[in-house]
Amino acid sequence: MNHPIRQLVYGSSSPGLLSNDVLLDILRASRRNNPAVGVTGALLYAEGNFMQVLEGPAEAVESVYLRVRRDDRHRGVLTLIDAAVAERAFPDWSMGFVHGDDLSDEDRRSTRSLHDLTEPSPGAARRLLATFRSMMPGVRTSARV
Repeated sequence: MNHPIRQLVYGSSSPGLLSNDVLLDILRASRRNNPAVGVTGALLYAEGNFMQVLEGPAEAVESVYLRVRRDDRHRGVLTLIDAAVAERAFPDWSMGFVHGDDLSDEDRRSTRSLHDLTEPSPGAARRLLATFRSMMPGVRTSARV
């Protein structure tokens, strides 16, 4: 029996602009730790804001998300999407990465606006997910269960 995959997307802000070295440390840790627990995903960092997709078994995604919420490099963590999906959008990425410099002006504005809202914005998050998928080879669209 196939169990649904949990897809969790969150947004957060860093306490200041992060250097490339700090971003590489985050990616290295994710790429080292995520395969062991079956988590895949992608990370966007733009102008001091993060958006991250975590996909995998519900308990493993929750564990990674709790670790992020305790990490002092993340402030104002907002859950944007938390849903069961039939398949992963990022099956081959222990943690893909998109830097804000690679985004369109509209998508950069969306990363800023995610943190200006009092309510999370699934519409903006879904559009940024589509951007992730278009920028990374071999990713596929997830269908909701």
